[in-house]
Amino acid sequence: MAKIVYTQPELTFISSLVVGECGAVNVKRIVDNKETNDKWFSIELAEKLSTSTAGGFNALAFMNPRDTRFTQSGGLPRRQWLNGSADMIMKVLPSITQAQLDSLQIGIGRVNALVKHPEAGSANRRFKLQIVGILESNMTPDAWELKPENYNRAKKTAGGGPDARDIKGVNEQTGAIEQIFEKVVVQTAVLNTEGVWVNALDAKTQLPWEHQMIAEYKLEEETTVAYNTQQVAEAVLTPNLD
Repeated sequence: MAKIVYTQPELTFISSLVVGECGAVNVKRIVDNKETNDKWFSIELAEKLSTSTAGGFNALAFMNPRDTRFTQSGGLPRRQWLNGSADMIMKVLPSITQAQLDSLQIGIGRVNALVKHPEAGSANRRFKLQIVGILESNMTPDAWELKPENYNRAKKTAGGGPDARDIKGVNEQTGAIEQIFEKVVVQTAVLNTEGVWVNALDAKTQLPWEHQMIAEYKLEEETTVAYNTQQVAEAVLTPNLD
């Protein structure tokens, strides 16, 4: 997959986002909605990711303190496209006008604008990008990922090139071992009274926002080897003193 090249204004805008907050960095015209005759547009959402983990250290940025290409790397976003009619696009991008959409006079389709959720106020409700794991049997036959020309680069793998390993999971209903695919989907999250973001679809249960992942299937011999290796390591660390 080709590396995404962001302009300096986009990098500055993305850096200004709060972690977990979505902004729009691109807008494009797409095929009209034939059922409603609405003009349809697609906006590229960019969600700011945490620039570091607990105890993390960006060694590349440290070794290149005068080169912003490296210091910006930790703040690049997760991305996804959201389609909608012009009136709805303007509700989530209130700084964009109908005239701008009609002419796309927003930097040749590029735009730096904070995405506002039209319900409950942007401070309490946000668009968020969720990674969802999907088994092959749960995908529609016409899914983009299942087309022969897209299959190999769409499936979830470990590594790259000829040595890439397919990552598969177990279908709990059938017991079959299937290829795993991952999609980024646009969801909404609500800030609860404890200051924790929860999935808006499950707001009643107040479950924390989580990505829906599928565990990788491990061959029995791999599990046994890993278990035995762990036992040996523990035996070395805690020798029997009897």
